[in-house]
Order: sequence, then structure tokens, then C-alpha cells
Amino acid sequence: MWDSPRVLHFKNFMSVYGGKVLLGNNLACKVTRIGTINIKMFDGVIRNLEQVRYITELKRNLIFLGMLD
Repeated sequence: MWDSPRVLHFKNFMSVYGGKVLLGNNLACKVTRIGTINIKMFDGVIRNLEQVRYITELKRNLIFLGMLD
């Protein structure tokens, strides 16, 4: 299976069969993998986000602000 460069940032990466994410335009996208990523914030703090879903159809990264609390 081909992986985009974005996949390289994941740790503890697992393939998932089943699960969808409903977007604002009522488009349901299939979740293909779940993992953990580290994000370096503007102030230099590194955040660890767990249970991050990877969706092949999305071209942008979406992070909900509630995950950063």
C-alpha cells in the first residue's frame, strides 16, 4: 500500500477496517488508519495527540482545538 509523506509522522500506526468521519458537507470519508502523532507548537511545546484518524481522501490536516487542551 502506498503511503503519503503525512503518514511518516505517525507512531503506533494501525490499519483500521471500518469507521467513517462525517464532514460538514455530509460527505462520509473512510478511516483507514489510527495512530499517535507529535506536533510542535509555535511556542516550542511538543504535544502528543493520540487516536488520530488518517483519512486518505482528505488533502488537509484537521485538528480540533479540543484535542489540544
